[in-house]
Amino acid sequence: MRAYDMKAIVAIIIVLALASSSSVIAGSTSRLIHNPQMSQRLESGNPPEGLRWYATGREGFPDAVIGLDPDWHQVAKFWREVDSSSEDTGALIQNVMRYREKDPQALDIIGPYGKVIGIYWSSIYWTIVRIGKEEEIRVYRPKLPNLP
Repeated sequence: MRAYDMKAIVAIIIVLALASSSSVIAGSTSRLIHNPQMSQRLESGNPPEGLRWYATGREGFPDAVIGLDPDWHQVAKFWREVDSSSEDTGALIQNVMRYREKDPQALDIIGPYGKVIGIYWSSIYWTIVRIGKEEEIRVYRPKLPNLP
């Protein structure tokens, strides 16, 4: 094998090692997948039981609401936990702010191994979800795109 071939192979191995280690350090990114059945359920004011609920935005009219599997914890800033045993959870879901007259939609939060670990409910779909270690999740506050 020629010396420059060996250098190219070593360079590729180093790049792959750095890329994989940086993704471990930064945590993995989750996916959001549209769930029309859950949208209908939330629109009717019937949120699933057994989830840990969080809201971001104004107190009575949030920008977004998430429901997480109880094993998972939201650790991103600007979210507050909502008492899931109160009737306020249903009202909060019903009062999610509309953006450009679009109704909120439910998106499944997909965690490790493709498992659904929660629900994202908002009419603003521009957000980032990162999975941390020990059942920590960071759902960043939704941002409006720079549209004309």
